[in-house]
Amino acid sequence: MNLPQNIKTFLKQLPLKKMNGEEVFVAIVFFLVAGKKNIKIKSKNVKSNWSKTLIGKAYNSGFAHRAQGYTDSHDKGMICLTQEGLVLINSLLEKIPVKKEIFSNNKTAKLFNERKLHSSVVFASKKLFINKHYSQSIFEVCKLLNKKVQELSKFTKDGKSLMLEVFSINNPILKINDNITQSDKDEQEGFMHLFAGTMHGIRNPKGHDLVNLKDPYRTLEYLGFISLLFKKLDELK
Repeated sequence: MNLPQNIKTFLKQLPLKKMNGEEVFVAIVFFLVAGKKNIKIKSKNVKSNWSKTLIGKAYNSGFAHRAQGYTDSHDKGMICLTQEGLVLINSLLEKIPVKKEIFSNNKTAKLFNERKLHSSVVFASKKLFINKHYSQSIFEVCKLLNKKVQELSKFTKDGKSLMLEVFSINNPILKINDNITQSDKDEQEGFMHLFAGTMHGIRNPKGHDLVNLKDPYRTLEYLGFISLLFKKLDELK
């Protein structure tokens, strides 16, 4: 679990006004053990990290007693988080509404440019990506990849069937390598499936099911993968 570095930042995420003292106690233990059970810390560390101003109540030694079950303090002066405590705090964290990151056109352009994508990917997708048409940007790049393979192979087939034929290990029209050794053949077959899979698993769902992708980072992962395929086309034997 990725926790904030600062305990105050962590506590501010929680509904402190609705939490009783023992729940806050368990939350502090949770933070100090990085969300892991059975890791022992000194009990006094909870008190030293207690912020009355933030939490709205002063530390009370009774909180530790009432937190038993969520925490375990068998060893004198030491305390750890139990499975019940882990479940308690995770349930509170799950209720926190996720803040959606607002992307301006300038930010999306910066994200896009940082990837150093193949020029064909840039040509087909940059404007769509910057305008937040993420699914369409992926679809257009896939269309261009399909067209590029058709041009190089001089085949008119389309999509998955095109890729399986022109990259076939038996008599490839488009060779990824010299196709002599077993390693060559394995690579040829692997990229045959990657090209075919792109058409079957990425292009077709994006085009026919009109998947409404809203995540720019996931979009860039798709575009980066297809960019690799364009680069392999540039390196064909």
